[in-house]
Amino acid sequence: MYRQLLSFAMLAAMLSCSKTEKSNSETSIVEAAGAVQKVGSSLDAVNKRAAELKTMAPVANDALKAVLPETLNGLPRTEVTVGNNPMVISATGSAVYGTQEKNIELSIVDCAGEAGSGLYTLAQMGLVNDQEKTEADATEKTSTIDGRRVSIKERKSADVTSSEVIFIEKERYIVTLKGEGYSSADLLAAAKNLDFSALK
Repeated sequence: MYRQLLSFAMLAAMLSCSKTEKSNSETSIVEAAGAVQKVGSSLDAVNKRAAELKTMAPVANDALKAVLPETLNGLPRTEVTVGNNPMVISATGSAVYGTQEKNIELSIVDCAGEAGSGLYTLAQMGLVNDQEKTEADATEKTSTIDGRRVSIKERKSADVTSSEVIFIEKERYIVTLKGEGYSSADLLAAAKNLDFSALK
């Protein structure tokens, strides 16, 4: 499979560079080959970890609840839920901080078990490459921050800012922060204050 991807990438690079100098064509081919090899290596690592997660038992509710602090960035916790979520067939925990008009929602999904390992694979595939999209009122990007892959979204409508940050903690837990009235920078700052020591 990887050989086929490499062949397609090399062919695409050669076609796109058919009207350029030879040196530019060779550089493009090398870059395309490197990108395919990077994806291939990432897939191998993700599949290996997913197989390990498939055999693991779900985390205890008390451990999930311990990661959902009573306050987050000075905002009081107004709602908390932990346990098996039938929508994702996995152990989850979530909490809401602030008011209805201005709040942060924190959720954690345990990727242990059959269904959870599939969620882990999907999440990792969405984080593997650097991507960026900019519109008039919204931005989306995936990058590395403090050594971890992070998906960042932010949208501004009138005077309201909505944002979302997603990352994987300890190669097992999908962590999502959503903010109404808060920027992605605010959510990233909130994520730094989270204590994941209760999660194994």
